[in-house]
Amino acid sequence: MGERIYNLVGDGESATLNEFQEEPFDDEDALQELIAHHPELLAGEQMNPEDPPR
Repeated sequence: MGERIYNLVGDGESATLNEFQEEPFDDEDALQELIAHHPELLAGEQMNPEDPPR
């Protein structure tokens, strides 16, 4: 099971919490193009520079 991602829409009593499920990407070329146009999608800020993944 992948990580869960949530999106909070609105505020107060009318707020809605949407849950998204992680799924594999079907088209590698489309994924590469998406990342090229939106590099902020990569999880760089979640990494600890003092202890990077190996």
